[in-house]
Amino acid sequence: MSFDEIHNSYQRAVPFKEFKRLDNYIRYLRIRTIFDPKVSRLKDIKQELSEFLVEHHIQFPKKVSWETIVGPMREVYERKEDITDEELDDLVRRAYRIYSANLEERMDRLIESLREVSEHDEWFENGWRRVRGDRLREFMLKGIKFRSPRRMITSLEELIRLINNEKIPVAKGWVIISWYDQYSTLIVEHFIKRHEKVVPTVREMRYANFFVTFGTTYIPMDLKITYIPDGYIKERNLKGVEDALLKVREDPLDLARWLYENQGRTRFDDNNRLYIVVRDWKLKANVKNIEKQVLEYLNKLEPQQLKKVKWSYDTENYENITDVIIIE
Repeated sequence: MSFDEIHNSYQRAVPFKEFKRLDNYIRYLRIRTIFDPKVSRLKDIKQELSEFLVEHHIQFPKKVSWETIVGPMREVYERKEDITDEELDDLVRRAYRIYSANLEERMDRLIESLREVSEHDEWFENGWRRVRGDRLREFMLKGIKFRSPRRMITSLEELIRLINNEKIPVAKGWVIISWYDQYSTLIVEHFIKRHEKVVPTVREMRYANFFVTFGTTYIPMDLKITYIPDGYIKERNLKGVEDALLKVREDPLDLARWLYENQGRTRFDDNNRLYIVVRDWKLKANVKNIEKQVLEYLNKLEPQQLKKVKWSYDTENYENITDVIIIE
């Protein structure tokens, strides 16, 4: 498969089930993560990449942009014989260490802040249970839009009272819990990316957060940290979270399939996924405990442990590699 065919498919954001049929797509993704201008412009990474290219007699552009960097990307991609997977992996890992240095420096402060958030049940209640997903705008306008003469807001005083008593607490909780979810996931993903069985992506990219490796085999994976959804409990006629956890231990693919098939349309993707399921939202703040359990999982991981799940969405059928880790 030519570089241009794979590059154009990535640019068009084709579904992963189509992209993974392309020969050498894994090599392309690992090259792209290091050549991405938002990565390769950074001073220390630029130095690493420039030295790597000079060593292989490839010119590094004076001005880095997608237009100027595609040529060197193509050459590295095509020179499979003398630019090996091991060299690429080493380069990507070095770049990730540089890229994540600020996160490492601020890790203790960030973990403490996550712990502080976990002590406020009202933020979770307002930010998650009252406003699911990205429906904040819908909630903020609820009660404000004109519905009928009997339900009008006719004074500024009444409107401000509604904003202060109902809208602001929910908006505050939504922002805080969104931050909490994003940064707790970022830390766990960082722990995974440092593991010896993993080749990281340097920054966020399509189709993968990282690659789990078994010798010469690379498996691109996304990380998803989730709670047991209320919808799953209801559809499976389970008695609650504890009952659901028992079922997930017995049949983890059932939950994985449900999560794939019930994802939101605006964020839909068909990537391989490693699911980390936490029993309670507060457990996401205990990232050291999550790190311990996830690293134990990775240390023991063998290829046959990863599972294939078949699922459907909008009449399309999919098959992905997945696994589920339960954190309690």
